[in-house]
Amino acid sequence: MLLSRREFCQATAMMGLTCSSGISLKAQTAKRYWLYIGTYTSGKSKGIYLYEWRTDGKLSHRGLAAESPNPSFLAVHPTHKYLYAVGEVNTLDGKRTGGVRAFALDTKTGRLTLLNQQPSGGSGPCHLIVDPVGRHVLVANYSGGTVAVLPIESDGRLAEPCCVVQHQGKSINPKRQEAPHPHSVN
Repeated sequence: MLLSRREFCQATAMMGLTCSSGISLKAQTAKRYWLYIGTYTSGKSKGIYLYEWRTDGKLSHRGLAAESPNPSFLAVHPTHKYLYAVGEVNTLDGKRTGGVRAFALDTKTGRLTLLNQQPSGGSGPCHLIVDPVGRHVLVANYSGGTVAVLPIESDGRLAEPCCVVQHQGKSINPKRQEAPHPHSVN
């Protein structure tokens, strides 16, 4: 596919490069971003892993950012000071509920420090988001059939769920649809 000069410059700009006069490219100073990967911890994995991604295309593994049980979905606070992770489990502290963990995020090193953990309002939390202004974490609990809202304190810690909605119903496939299974909250 042939691109016009304008299309070529737009495409290279999206990749973090600049288009100078003529057809040559001049690389800008590479920007660094932290990439967090949540995992299931039933095997060798221990939690949330940290990678450094640079706009020059380099990706470097930086190790374990934080130990956490089944942090299968992660969300970053709008201030980039905190990271929240589901604990996709069915019991927490002997109760039938999953968990949500709050971490302080060190923007210089990428390391995470556990602030606290709260129940997710149902078992098997599989998805969460932080609202756009950073006041609440919303979580979908697949196995429990619930969706919950956890307030975020001023220091990034989570409060207990202030609202839990229990979904009802089933559908035509008795093996997979015997009960509600919220899988996302947006």
